[in-house]
Amino acid sequence: MAKEKNSVVESMEFFELTLNVPNSQIPISELIEYLRNTDKVFKGVNQTLNEKYAIGYNSIAIEVVPFEEGSFKIPVWIRKVAKNTVLLATLGTVLGEIVSVLLKNELGIHEIYVNNDTIVVDDKKLLENKTTADALSNIANLTLHNDSIRDISVTYEKCDGERENVCITKTTLTRVAEYNVESEVSNFLQTSVTLEIVSPVFSDAPSIWKVRYNARVLSAKMMDADFLEIMGAKGIAFGKGDTIVADLETEMSDVASGGKPKYNIIKVISYPHYTRISKRAAVQGELFDDKDE
Repeated sequence: MAKEKNSVVESMEFFELTLNVPNSQIPISELIEYLRNTDKVFKGVNQTLNEKYAIGYNSIAIEVVPFEEGSFKIPVWIRKVAKNTVLLATLGTVLGEIVSVLLKNELGIHEIYVNNDTIVVDDKKLLENKTTADALSNIANLTLHNDSIRDISVTYEKCDGERENVCITKTTLTRVAEYNVESEVSNFLQTSVTLEIVSPVFSDAPSIWKVRYNARVLSAKMMDADFLEIMGAKGIAFGKGDTIVADLETEMSDVASGGKPKYNIIKVISYPHYTRISKRAAVQGELFDDKDE
């Protein structure tokens, strides 16, 4: 679909990234990272098509389609702007197919026909663009380190208007994660999340607590010194199934090198207000099952 606007031509191309999550839950901060890196990878590919092959668009913008309730499909429209009307008419919908091939780790060449010429695009050249490599690695790492996501799939629009769907396994994504070993996903903070207490540590020093969040048990470092002081002074107790509301930080600095995310409880906003009874250590030990992640 293309339209002319003051000698500038716009067209739209469909692309969709699906996170196959059995429980239909994912932290909003992770969803934001998927969106951010989807935007980056398309802009990186377009930049390389411009700089190395002279067939890119003047500009592209990623526009999110409203989410379906209970779905973790991430559908987007790629708004492509070109001053060269011949380019737009003949180039077709190539961006989605290129990105899907890079995510499938099926690197090769693309023969793109523009104005009776054949342009050969090498996928390895596309990955020389740091923005592209970073974004693909980040998408792969986000998926690999979320145990609730089985795999992902992408749907892209072919030149004939039909849509093609491909599934990408975590085995494949381990190779995609290596596109840029220096890639880093920023740390992110989730505010006012509800955490179920699995195994607390009754100490006034920062220590590792086990909490349940989004049906997963996490090891999170309790960093709120004010809360730890109050907990010690007032003898705050927790029972099985109790929850706290807190700000949860996820550290992603080790993910690119194969490590796992780290979690920090930065600030406790609310908590149960009852105190420990005598022989509290024994009682508290009976209330909780010490489970591994």
